[in-house]
Amino acid sequence: ADGIGAAASLDHPHDIAISPDGSLAVVTEYLSGHVRAITISTGAVTTIAGVATNSIAESVDGTGASAVFYELIGVAFDPSGDGSWVVVSDETSVRVVNLGTGVVTTIAGT
Repeated sequence: ADGIGAAASLDHPHDIAISPDGSLAVVTEYLSGHVRAITISTGAVTTIAGVATNSIAESVDGTGASAVFYELIGVAFDPSGDGSWVVVSDETSVRVVNLGTGVVTTIAGT
């Protein structure tokens, strides 16, 4: 659940990436299929994309909760250094997540 510090909960966090400026951590949750952002200075946890389901064995592009990830296993920030998007990988695809809009787009795989 989203929240601040101990009021937030994570479900099987699998990978983490720190933004180039060190202000944000992005976490992938393996089983629940969420991409979560943690503001380092406040400890605020916010869900960026994904829906809480592990029963769908497919990846679906979309915005926010309409995006579906299948067993998220990795995350990395964009190489441009502006921290506006991350690349995530799941069991079947590599996808871009826009951190400002929550839009998820597949760039490789199915």
